[in-house]
Amino acid sequence: LRWSQRTMNKVSSGKASRRRRHRLARKPLMHASCIGVSLTGCSGAIAWSTGRTPSVQYCRGVIDSVSLRAQSDSDISASDRARAEDAGSLASDDDLFLERFRRRRQQSKYRASARRQLLPPNDTLSEVGFVKAVLEALRYDADNRDDTGSTGTDISHDSGSFVLLRSSTPEWFDIIRRFVGVAPMDTLDDGDIIDEGEYFATVASALASALGRDDNQFNILLGKPPAPKYVASFPTDPVEQDDDTSWVECRLRDADTDELLVVSGWDLKKRAEDGAWLIDGLDWQDFRDVFRPG
Repeated sequence: LRWSQRTMNKVSSGKASRRRRHRLARKPLMHASCIGVSLTGCSGAIAWSTGRTPSVQYCRGVIDSVSLRAQSDSDISASDRARAEDAGSLASDDDLFLERFRRRRQQSKYRASARRQLLPPNDTLSEVGFVKAVLEALRYDADNRDDTGSTGTDISHDSGSFVLLRSSTPEWFDIIRRFVGVAPMDTLDDGDIIDEGEYFATVASALASALGRDDNQFNILLGKPPAPKYVASFPTDPVEQDDDTSWVECRLRDADTDELLVVSGWDLKKRAEDGAWLIDGLDWQDFRDVFRPG
């Protein structure tokens, strides 16, 4: 009250400037928004600044307006914080997804690399292990080819047909080449084949197409319908003819009925540089009615 009386005396005596009066006139509204003022205080402040005494309803409207404005500012701040938290949560989820994706991709690369190192020909594989690896490569290739069965000359070097050709002696490679109808490399025109690698890919592609035909008795090696899925068994021990050659019997039985489907004999020969086993011949006896006498 003393402060207000002194201020009123200054205003009435003309000592307070117009700027001072305007600044002081705004203070009661600032106090109302910060600490809240009574209706009497609001009335006195407005009466001092305007020279008129406002009604109680007018003062209540002023205070309510200030309170609503403060509450609105608080709500906006809370909404902004909520949006920021949601954005942060989404960013965190995206980072987690990307990290999982990177790990899965890296794991896939490791598995592919490990599988590639175990593919035949491999000097760590025994005779039975070598035949199993070739059969598995053919079935794995069937699981990863497109629905049309077409592979093209850009066929993967890890595909089953590539593995089968790499695992063959030059003599057995030539038999497969004739089986799939590819002309010898030395009889082709210079413009047809660029190099030996492309020729190898051409034979591999033709082999994949031949094995993919349903009327081919060797289609069973792919393990895809309509051919029955098989289980490979090795009823006898490998017969080692000498240090560099061996013979392995492999039987294919129906995975569901255990019916005998094929009896095969694999002639194997060691590769000179590292002793890895290669295919040098194949005896095939088919017991399925559609392919008799096999």
